[in-house]
Amino acid sequence: MKRAHRVYLFRRQLGIFALFGFLFNGMLGWLLYQFMALPRNGVIVGADALVMVILTAFFIGPAVMPHAVQKIRRAQLPPVARRSRSRVWVQRLPTDALARTVVVGLAVAAVIVPLSLSLLAVAETTQVSPTQFVIFRAALAAGAAGLMAAVFTWIGLVEAS
Repeated sequence: MKRAHRVYLFRRQLGIFALFGFLFNGMLGWLLYQFMALPRNGVIVGADALVMVILTAFFIGPAVMPHAVQKIRRAQLPPVARRSRSRVWVQRLPTDALARTVVVGLAVAAVIVPLSLSLLAVAETTQVSPTQFVIFRAALAAGAAGLMAAVFTWIGLVEAS
């Protein structure tokens, strides 16, 4: 990966979408606490985390990939090398945008959700306070949004090259 790609991926896309995910899902977590009388136990937090991570993919995928393709086509970023190993796994993804978004969303959810829920289990959290729920949801969304932004951006860069 060239330096220009790393700067674009990590400084621009990952940072912007992680901040967006943190603020947006923090606000949603607060609204869920205010207007829904759901118990905030492990099952509800786990289901909320899974749904939130998968839905985040549907916001980030359509926003990030066209921007990355545009950067390559306008020659603002160099194309990805033809012999890049990442081309192999990008070619294995479905070509349909909806199917690709679902696959990436499920893959990120398979990594992030068990990790975050195991952290709650290690902390022996049985009932989550409203503040903990909002912070947990916002931090989880920031991680998921940042990771998805990097993945979708790289897919867009590889496809446009």
